[in-house]
Amino acid sequence: MESIKIKSIRKIENDSKLYDIETNRNHNFFANGILVHNSNFSLIFDSEGDVQYAKRTSVVEPTENFYNWQTAMQAPVMQQFRTTILSTLKYLHREKNVMCLQFVGELFGSGIQKRIWYGSDIQWRWFVLYRRLWNETPILVSVKETEGICGAIAEKFGFDPMSLFVPVLAKDVTLLSSYSWPLEVPSLLSPVDDTGKKYILREGIVIRPYEQDFFSPLGQPFILKRKNPHFADRSVPKEKKPLPELSAEANSILDFALSCINENRMSDLFSKYGPMNDAKDMGAYIGYYSLDVHNEIQRNCQAEFELLPKLEQKQIKKRIQKQIVQELRKVVGV
Repeated sequence: MESIKIKSIRKIENDSKLYDIETNRNHNFFANGILVHNSNFSLIFDSEGDVQYAKRTSVVEPTENFYNWQTAMQAPVMQQFRTTILSTLKYLHREKNVMCLQFVGELFGSGIQKRIWYGSDIQWRWFVLYRRLWNETPILVSVKETEGICGAIAEKFGFDPMSLFVPVLAKDVTLLSSYSWPLEVPSLLSPVDDTGKKYILREGIVIRPYEQDFFSPLGQPFILKRKNPHFADRSVPKEKKPLPELSAEANSILDFALSCINENRMSDLFSKYGPMNDAKDMGAYIGYYSLDVHNEIQRNCQAEFELLPKLEQKQIKKRIQKQIVQELRKVVGV
């Protein structure tokens, strides 16, 4: 995923739906006292010289098999990154009372993203920085301030953390022009496949204010994600006869919900939570998958869903779960 930074925003006429990419109401939470963000891998540095690694749901254990993350962290550039940030935090703790820095990012490469080829190696890039002062909640650092901090780090320690930042497509652009940025072009992370012949399309772009972040009443930052339709999390629903026990309105919502159950969305879930290697893990992934689909219903047709009789609501949820179970069984072969 590549990013565009916005310097100015003006009101525009628009009849399309734009959404905050953060998970509804719980876009982040704390695990073992550490902020766990809505990404698939974070590095958390504390002022005592410790480094912790976190996936979306928890801190990962040193031997945990989460997409072979240890391999990515052993790369020389990652070792230099850790050394530099620990030295930086030691200085910031002494001078600014900073207790913790968290770099939120993504693992990518072999075996992680099923729909796009990012190379045979496991790599990591970051896109968001949080800092925490003594006894305070972590604070999201703006893009502009992040660039300033990284520039100062590069000057003082000789290594620029921005070298591991996601590719930036543009700065000082309007919201209108950034949302119209082309997607049918080669990715900057991996422009061609392993044969060197087939172009790898850009998976999408993330749009974030540059100088100042804005938050919803629930504390969610204003961040827009525009995904390439080739990697959409909705499939075209198969033509089928209306279910006789459901009303036309209920059938319409069910069709929408079932279109959200597809290989693309399942790949996204495995990227966030880790691979499902055993049938005993299916219960947890049914819950993850169901929550993701119901969030789509909330964003797109919540009012219509709430007008349905309770019995039809229950039937829709049961059919969603049945379809999810069928898809997950294909993964573990049961």
